Amino acid sequence: MIESVNLIVVGHLNDEYTLAAVALGHNIVIMLILSTIMGTNSALETHVAHAYGAGQFRLCGEILNRTRFILLMMLIPLTLILSQAE
Repeated sequence: MIESVNLIVVGHLNDEYTLAAVALGHNIVIMLILSTIMGTNSALETHVAHAYGAGQFRLCGEILNRTRFILLMMLIPLTLILSQAE
């Protein structure tokens, strides 16, 4: 929603280059960060469902904590990459 509002506001400036830059930045963030993190969360959902179905509730928590750590380790380099982008 925030990115849509950004595009609407920048679109009212009547500057094509600024609008293109905002749209390109939005696409890069979507491709690098959101798709990577959402893919990892999808794997988490599958593993937790299997553990829950087997009645292994402790394993559900372990998988959740492991995935949080993995997501954090993935997010740090991605954030460093995006912080260096101009």
